[in-house]
This record gives sequence, structure tokens and C-alpha cells, in this order.
Amino acid sequence: MQALVDYQVPEDGPDHGYAHFYEETVIECVFLALVTVATRPGVRFLAAAAAEVLLDRSLGFTTDVVRGMALEDVLDNRAAPAAWEARRALWALAAASRVPHGGDQQWHECMMLLDRALCQAGLASRVPDRHRRGARIVTVAPSAWRALLAERYPDRPELHHPPLGTLATRCTGCGQLRATGLDLHVDPWHGHEDET
Repeated sequence: MQALVDYQVPEDGPDHGYAHFYEETVIECVFLALVTVATRPGVRFLAAAAAEVLLDRSLGFTTDVVRGMALEDVLDNRAAPAAWEARRALWALAAASRVPHGGDQQWHECMMLLDRALCQAGLASRVPDRHRRGARIVTVAPSAWRALLAERYPDRPELHHPPLGTLATRCTGCGQLRATGLDLHVDPWHGHEDET
């Protein structure tokens, strides 16, 4: 991760293939840094470094490179605001990697997702890195869960309406939303407690 913190933009060279490979490596480092922030306490500086690297990118070129990369969202994150914002940045990067190559519409969609990842990474570097004491799990209106689905899957409107009987809850400590069916005996918050 130190390589990401010490990252310097190289001189432009004539080898476009090398530049493409180099850009992929940089995006992978950004992704791994955000995964670390989402899953480990005390490393918010990596979110700041990731945001700085994304800010220095030529988004037009990065947009062409990130599409087709195998970036998968992490399955879970810590119960801390910084971890939650880092995961939102990871969602955006993973979504950008799934945008197909096509016309201007796809190019702009991918660029907006990269810009969103930059904003969320910057936010992850500024919000608390510890779970607030006295946090509770509270029930929220279904509209909050629909809004989260629309944010996570902007291009999949069929997913924006959860099945009937879905119970959405929110952690007052980190703000995360989770949902489960009323007929399922599953605790969606199992293991949510922060490690520290």
C-alpha cells in the first residue's frame, strides 16, 4: 500500500499498451486500498491516498481502461462510517468496471461512476473510523431501502423494488441499511460489531 501513498504520475511514453497496463495497476491499487479501509480500522489515510490518485487521473483514459477489469465489491465491511463510505466507493468502481464499451453514453456513465468513487473515497478519509458507542438497530421505511437499491444499481430499475415483506433496518452508528424477509429467521447484522 505504500506504493499507492508514494504514487507519482509517470512521464507519458509512446507505448500505449504499457500505459494501459500501468493504469490498470493503479486502479487495482486504489481498489485494494479502499478494501483495506472497508475491512480494517486505523487506515483512513489509504482512503485519502486513493482519492488523491483518482483526482490525478485523466478520467477519459481511465474510463477506457477500467471497463472490463475484474473488480468485485467486498462482501462485508466494518461498522464504521469510514468503512461504509469506502464500500460505497468500491461499489462505484465495481459498477464502472461492468459498463460495456460502446458509445458516448456508456463512456459518460463510466466517468460519472469514477467521479462518484473519488467523492466517496474522499469522504471515507474524513468521517470517523470507529463505530459510535450506543449504536442501535432501528427499522426504517421501505422507501429508504428502495433509494439504496436505486443508488447501488442505477441501471437495473427492476431491482429498485424489494419483494413484499422485506424488512429494512439501519444502524444508528454507521448509517448502514440492511434488509431481510419477514419470513426468514436470519440476523442481517450478525458480526456487524466493529473489531476495535
